[in-house]
Amino acid sequence: MMKKLTLRMVSIAPVGLLLTVLMLAAGCTRHHGDIGEFFGDWRLDRITADGEEMLLYPDTDESYPILYTWAFQSTVIRINSIYTHNRLLDCYGTWSESDGILELNFTYSDKEEGTEYLYTPPKILHLSPDGITRLNIERLADKKMIVSHVGEDGVKYTYYLTHPY
Repeated sequence: MMKKLTLRMVSIAPVGLLLTVLMLAAGCTRHHGDIGEFFGDWRLDRITADGEEMLLYPDTDESYPILYTWAFQSTVIRINSIYTHNRLLDCYGTWSESDGILELNFTYSDKEEGTEYLYTPPKILHLSPDGITRLNIERLADKKMIVSHVGEDGVKYTYYLTHPY
């Protein structure tokens, strides 16, 4: 009887192991597939305008955010403006990347009045007012992203982001 039980366990063990490996391989932490290095939340550390540092996070004024983040998932980008006391404003658009250009699209709208802010990025970011901004990817490696574009005002804006995870 002991030999029969041992033989059954030996033949079941590889099947159980195979099923476990398959289940783990089928699990997904990134919905709609892997989008590469862009995936997740990026902290906006600073912005420069023609090489000069812009005041992005004033220490003394609570009406300004204490942090901006850009979050990428699938083809959606969400820009968070995080304020003191856990206040949060979200802004949604889509993104795509091709040939070293990161295109942000904030041309969407909602039928409900008073929701414009959901599709309008913060003015301090100086993204294109027509809703489509094409950013040159200067660096995307080692959890650092540097992107830039020349605004309508002729100023080159450079964005320095860090992936904290």
